[in-house]
Amino acid sequence: MALNGGTKAIFEAQKHIAVILADWQQEFDAFKARKARRQHHQMSQGFSAVAWPAIPTLEVKTGSKSTNPFDVLGVDEEESVMEVVPVVKPKKATLTGWSKVVASAPSAPYSAPYSTTSLATSDAESTTTSWADMSDDEE
Repeated sequence: MALNGGTKAIFEAQKHIAVILADWQQEFDAFKARKARRQHHQMSQGFSAVAWPAIPTLEVKTGSKSTNPFDVLGVDEEESVMEVVPVVKPKKATLTGWSKVVASAPSAPYSAPYSTTSLATSDAESTTTSWADMSDDEE
């Protein structure tokens, strides 16, 4: 706080500030006395200074083995009963009719009924001229 003015104004302001501080000091002392009286009264009555609400006690489950919530997803070997299922190999199917004929091995080696000459060439085309030459002649 800045005090501005002459010496008389500054002196008057300081006196005014001292009066304000004395009033506040008296109010503060009265507040402290009331607080001490309340504490003394509560101690003589046996009450605590702050009344906190009672917290209910939680019952602990004795059946749980672990506190891990994901442990429920795991499967314990002791708890589950697994049956041993014997592996049965399928029997070979007995073929009858045409399926028996088709599945049997051929009796004679396979021979081609047609000649092995190239079918790509014909009598009309000569093997010495290409199709590109023939297309040029048509134009």
